[in-house]
Amino acid sequence: MCSSQNKNDINSAMSSATAMQRLVNEHASGLVFAAEIAGIAQNGSDDDVAAAMERVSEYLAGELEDHFQHEEQTILGELLRSHPEYAALCIALGKEHGQMRFMLIETSGAGPRRDLALFAHLLKQHTLLENEGLFPVVEKLFTAEQLREIANFSP
Repeated sequence: MCSSQNKNDINSAMSSATAMQRLVNEHASGLVFAAEIAGIAQNGSDDDVAAAMERVSEYLAGELEDHFQHEEQTILGELLRSHPEYAALCIALGKEHGQMRFMLIETSGAGPRRDLALFAHLLKQHTLLENEGLFPVVEKLFTAEQLREIANFSP
């Protein structure tokens, strides 16, 4: 038989996984998108690169902006308030959000192929940092109420 504490631990783990599922799925899609964009930057024609730059702009304005707001409003701000020892991580991730938001508006000047490759690299590295550095912290430290806020967020 399971003890009451074991049941609570199992319920907490399931609640955490459910709360984070949307963000995890978006990260998986983002990694696929980053790999696709990186491939176009490396091997695509100039027309392919131009079309990919347009897709990135649409991705930034749509999916990625909603995703950033979700993380900033339900995770980063809350983590800073509740666990300030993670301030450096939250600030670094917030800066990366800003960098990606403005990357294609303020291009590097190195040309669209290089800008596309840079965006793909940043998206991949940022997503992996959140997967490996942020999400485990959230799953470990956030309360059931905080996890519900993540699960129920609407931009």
